[in-house]
Order: sequence, then C-alpha cells, then structure tokens
Amino acid sequence: MVYPVFFEIFYNHNLKKFILPALVIALVLLADQYLKYWVHTHIPINSHIVIFENWFLLNYIENNGMAFGFEIGGVAGKVVLTIFRIVAVFAIVWYLFKQVSLKASKGFIICVSLILAGAVGNIIDSVFYGILYRSQSLPLFQGRVIDMLYFPVVDTYFPEWFPFWKGEHFEFFRPVFNIADASISIGIISILLFQKRFFPQEIPATDIPNAPIETMEHPIDGTAMETGTVNNETNDSNAVSTDNSIEESENTFNNFDSNPSNDGGAIDSTNTNDTNL
Repeated sequence: MVYPVFFEIFYNHNLKKFILPALVIALVLLADQYLKYWVHTHIPINSHIVIFENWFLLNYIENNGMAFGFEIGGVAGKVVLTIFRIVAVFAIVWYLFKQVSLKASKGFIICVSLILAGAVGNIIDSVFYGILYRSQSLPLFQGRVIDMLYFPVVDTYFPEWFPFWKGEHFEFFRPVFNIADASISIGIISILLFQKRFFPQEIPATDIPNAPIETMEHPIDGTAMETGTVNNETNDSNAVSTDNSIEESENTFNNFDSNPSNDGGAIDSTNTNDTNL
C-alpha cells in the first residue's frame, strides 16, 4: 500500500536523505517554468530568436501531446494523456521515496528525480496552462505544452544518388523540446548507460577465482612441494593431504637421525665384504 510507505518514510526515517532529490526537482522545475514563461512573454508564437549562429535557436511552439511534440489527437486523447501523466507521476514519487529509504545510489536517485521533475513540469502546462497564461479558451486538463529548444545542428539535403530520400531535405536535430523533456531524456539515458554502477551484482561464492598455487621446500630432499589449492572445492582435502605429507616426511627424518645402527650396520657389512675378498 502507498499510504503506509509514505507514513513510514516521513515519520521513521531521516528527512535529510530527501534533500538531494528535492533540490534536483526544484531546480529543474524552476528553470523549466521560468524559461517557458519568458518565451511566452517575449517571443511571438511560431517565431524564433537565434542564440548561437544557426544551430541553437529559441523557437516558440506549443503542442498538445507528449515530449518532443508527439501528440494524441482530440479532446479525449488530451484528457487520457494528462491522466496518464498524473498517474505516472504518483508512481514515480512512490518509487523515488522507496529508493531513497533503501539508500540507493545517489546517481540513480538523481536520475529518477530528473525524470520526475520533467514529468511534473509538463503536467503543469497540460493542466494549468489556461490559469498560468490567462487563456480562457483552454480549461483545466486541456492546456498546451510550451516548447522552445531547437538545435538544427545538421541542415542539408540528401544527394541525388542517395536511395529513397534523394534530394530531400535532412535536418538533425529536428524536434523542438523544453527543459522538462530534456530532464526526462537525461534521466532515462543515464540509467541505461550506468545501470551496472547503479545496480551492482554480488559475485556468488562459486564464481570466486581459483586460489593461487603456492610451493614450499621439502624437508628431506629440498624439492618444491605444492601447498596451495587448484580450486575451491578441494581446499580442505588438499590442505589435509599436504599436512599429512609434511608430517610423514618429518617423522621419517627424525627416525633416520635417532637410529644410528643403520650407519653402523652399513659399515660392518662393508668391512666383512672387504675381509672376504
């Protein structure tokens, strides 16, 4: 349930954790709404002003639909789209609060906050356009979204030999958008690019690399002996066998030192053989 989650977050958790997402959302909304208001009051609709040469313009247009000018036709389509946005915003708010309470990555929290801020920014236009800009012809839920950011970086024509589109006009980037649209796009693209960093996966114990093989000097003949393990499954058995091998070698060495009759027997036998000869 949504309400118990919100109650738990606000009353049982430290509210300082919500400063970062709140700050991101506030900054995006302020920038988005201010630029929309400035464009609406300073640039005639369907007109533009050049900001930087011919590839960055403020082109004032209005659309009835989603990001980058995509639309759903008719009054019913507009209402459905606005209701969908509102439901999506509540779902994102709930998800964001949950991730903050679970101490998710700060980068991921910022990305979700950007998506939420962008969605809220366009909802404000869709719902309250008539109130904000004193347009009596657009009641609640029938407002328009103001777009203005236009980057025609490439503006050319396809060559005549080019298949399908020969001689046609080509422009990139053609869609006109706003700060809210950009905020949503940046949040989604960043999650896709950095998903391994945002959602690190724990390495199972069976996937731990094999331990290195170590060697030690044999106590009798000085040859190298393997004391490491070849894989994780045989660590215990190899360790026991190695200890037993070392113990047996030490016992043999001690027996050899503590039994001088071996050398004497060998000498007597040699002397007897010489005498017989």
